[in-house]
Amino acid sequence: REPMGAKPAAPTVSFESARALGNVWALTELWKSLGFSGLRRVFRRTRRTTDVEALIRLMVLNRLCDPESKLGVLRWVQTVALPDFGPKAVTHQQLLRSLDALMDHQDEVDGVVAGLLRPLI
Repeated sequence: REPMGAKPAAPTVSFESARALGNVWALTELWKSLGFSGLRRVFRRTRRTTDVEALIRLMVLNRLCDPESKLGVLRWVQTVALPDFGPKAVTHQQLLRSLDALMDHQDEVDGVVAGLLRPLI
């Protein structure tokens, strides 16, 4: 107990950093409204167990919001709240495998992207 007339001790306050959402949310909505989530159909036919479209989107958003190396993506993903993002954890190996899938299906991806850009030209 504190003596009579003594001021009580000030409460200890600590702050934790929040995850960024605004720019990531806006870019995710733009990704969907432009139709880039259609890339999911290309990768759904593969035998990959990871969500390749989500990981490709993650890398694109990282380049737009905070461009760094591929390893930088792993640090960045811990600082943002990603809407509509399925994978619980992301590894460097998964990012590399997603890039492999992108290259393996380049013709199909090019077809999807060309179809999305055609109305804009």
